[in-house]
Amino acid sequence: MVDAINALYELQSEAVDKNHNPRATFAGCLLRLAGHDFMDYRVAADGTMTGGSDGCLNMDDPDNKGLPECIQNLDIASAYGETCDRVSLADFVVIAAEAVTARASTNYNPNDYFADGTLAARYRAGFKSGRKTETDCD
Repeated sequence: MVDAINALYELQSEAVDKNHNPRATFAGCLLRLAGHDFMDYRVAADGTMTGGSDGCLNMDDPDNKGLPECIQNLDIASAYGETCDRVSLADFVVIAAEAVTARASTNYNPNDYFADGTLAARYRAGFKSGRKTETDCD
């Protein structure tokens, strides 16, 4: 998944003009997706937890305006399509946001991240998988 996100990031132009930065647009789309997915986390009066990073967003909510277009235009679904039979959408959104954050970092070093696996191993060691994708969200 990290490779797929990094490949999509690399497909974005490095050219930066006033109000135009394709790589920042890509990173921003993934981070906004993850943030908006998480923002509906609630604890009910009875202690029941709902929402959070569950892969469920109401795309008709005005707060999510523009998310469907950036997901589609930047082909983010293709990265998920490579692993959708093994990873929930909920986990993918979290992993994709982490991957693009690492890739967009000013001290990104592909040799550190991929060659010896130290950063990837550290991330995997702390990652809690098993989020269930909700298909019906309020």
